Amino acid sequence: MKKHQTINVLLVATVSAILHGVLAGIFIPLLAMLMLSFGALPGPLAAIATAEHGMMFAIAAPFGYGAIGFAGGALMAFLYNRFVMAGHEPPVRIEPEIESVSAVGDAA
Repeated sequence: MKKHQTINVLLVATVSAILHGVLAGIFIPLLAMLMLSFGALPGPLAAIATAEHGMMFAIAAPFGYGAIGFAGGALMAFLYNRFVMAGHEPPVRIEPEIESVSAVGDAA
């Protein structure tokens, strides 16, 4: 049987934030460059979006996705610790009280 252990919420949240931020830092500018190379944005954003808006979004998006990754990682680690570990509490050890008996004094 697999032994379950609690996980550090802050560590999981930090790793998730870094992962989301790095991936957004790679893919968001790539997608923004593709949108700029094909011309206008599709849909209702085409009327209000300019190249400056797209580049500002490409720079600011990794920070937002990092914050979302931090919150999501913290939530998942907290829920794991709360629900999965609820039935796996460490057993309480009860030590029996042992009275000291002297081997020589009580026989007389």
